[in-house]
Amino acid sequence: MSETAQTIDKRAETVELAMELFWRQGYADTSMAQIVKETGLNRYALYSMFADKRALFLATLEHYFERCSCVFEPIITNTAIPPLDRIRLSMKTWIAMQEARRNGCLMCQVAVDQAQEDPAIAKAVDGYFTQILGMIAIPLQEAADLLNPNLTPDTAAQLIFDSEMSIG
Repeated sequence: MSETAQTIDKRAETVELAMELFWRQGYADTSMAQIVKETGLNRYALYSMFADKRALFLATLEHYFERCSCVFEPIITNTAIPPLDRIRLSMKTWIAMQEARRNGCLMCQVAVDQAQEDPAIAKAVDGYFTQILGMIAIPLQEAADLLNPNLTPDTAAQLIFDSEMSIG
């Protein structure tokens, strides 16, 4: 494996381990010393990959979004499945993920704990929520004629999104 590939792998591993730590403990209660211990990196290596704790945290939020997108995008965009069944399947998948984690949705935690304090974190959370809402709207737009006539696909998507986030 090339040195570049090793660096990329180590960075990805570091982000994953830090994400799990932030998820369990929260941003404020996670110290750089704990991250050093969890990742097995020394401080120099960690700071050469990420400028500071905040930069690492933002990388973990991006990683979380990518991980969730990899789960939900194939469900939502699978046109072989009827549109409302895609919504049902995505909701069942979301519930199963939350039951497996037992500590809820990372982005929901961050929205409550950190987003008001930091514009970059707020932007990351808002981007995640906007993307998920957009994914939910896709099959609802395809099935607009099957929806309650008092609901637009976007309103129905917002209701489903709010329901899903309340579980996380």
